[in-house]
Amino acid sequence: MRKLVAAVLIFVTLRIQARIQWYESMTGFPPQCYALNLAVTPNGDVFLLCQSGSDKTLLFKSSDGGSSWTSVSSISALSGGFAASGSTLFMCVLSTTDGYGLNSSADNGQHWTTLATPIPTNNPIDLVSTSTGQLFALTLEKSPPHVYPRLYTSINNSQTWMQVNIVTNLEDQYPERICQSAGKLFMIASDYNYLTKTLFQSTDGGVNWTAAGAGLPKTMIGPLVTTSSGILICGLENSAVKMFKSTDGGNNFFPVQSSGCEDIKYPFGLEQAPGALVLIGQNQGAPGYNSKIYRSEPPVGTKEFSSERITLCPSPAGSFISLNNGDKSEIISKAEIISVSGQTLKVFTSGFDRMDINELNSGSIYTIKVTCLSGKTMCKRFIKGG
Repeated sequence: MRKLVAAVLIFVTLRIQARIQWYESMTGFPPQCYALNLAVTPNGDVFLLCQSGSDKTLLFKSSDGGSSWTSVSSISALSGGFAASGSTLFMCVLSTTDGYGLNSSADNGQHWTTLATPIPTNNPIDLVSTSTGQLFALTLEKSPPHVYPRLYTSINNSQTWMQVNIVTNLEDQYPERICQSAGKLFMIASDYNYLTKTLFQSTDGGVNWTAAGAGLPKTMIGPLVTTSSGILICGLENSAVKMFKSTDGGNNFFPVQSSGCEDIKYPFGLEQAPGALVLIGQNQGAPGYNSKIYRSEPPVGTKEFSSERITLCPSPAGSFISLNNGDKSEIISKAEIISVSGQTLKVFTSGFDRMDINELNSGSIYTIKVTCLSGKTMCKRFIKGG
């Protein structure tokens, strides 16, 4: 019995350590814009591409790891694919006058020019740059009655392009995103109705592609990013954003507990910024444009409650739990009870000294996220007793 209890405690500890807590990070960014994509340059600057209205693209920059944002430039065209190759930024655009194309900027997005040697196709969809500076452009090949993903590459920072492959074994797969991790290329593609998403991988520079991502949901898969402990990808499952991780190079994924970003319905960007992950997406259920930006650490310049100043009792919890705030300069405005799967189960906006949790499952672990009027937050975990 002792061995079983010890094993359970070790498992619970490992699961808790894998949790990602997200913090809203919207300072300087207008939420009515439609956040589309992220890119990080070697000096650590984070660039955010977004759409404003039906024919304008805006670029924002963060020099503090995604904590705050400043406007950089505006372009009269729609955009999608976005990548940084060294200090040069690249953007796929659709202009009402010039059609599809690829623009570049060598001055941190202040000015953009159309490539002198464009990709030899009229519909670039997404871009990625490898650690060696090689660029890949993902496009759509139309060969009625079928479509195929087509890949181009440049090894001289877009001066010339060459076709890698028309991926004929992925017939009628509509390419959406291309990413890279640990020497592999990854492609996210969907069926004709955009209902089923599949992750594919290539280990030979995009020539051959095979299915990957066992364990991922099929409804929606967002971009992926390499972290120090594996590959992280964002997905949508049961109308909720969830994070998934792979430690075997993208072949198999398992869910990672996360909380704080429950109001994102469609995840569009995920990047490793200095000191934190940055996640962007569209607000759930909001009309029109209403984007959200989150960071996996509290934004620079803000702080959480000190765990020494606020206490949660009793432990283990019974039918009720109480928050005792020792920081008299802060006023608690909200307390959320969150399950290990990241689902918000209860929300309290008053009565923090006696919160009813009788309906929670005995023996289960929960997180309570506390927010005060100043916007500061803290999280504590507790076990529901019998």
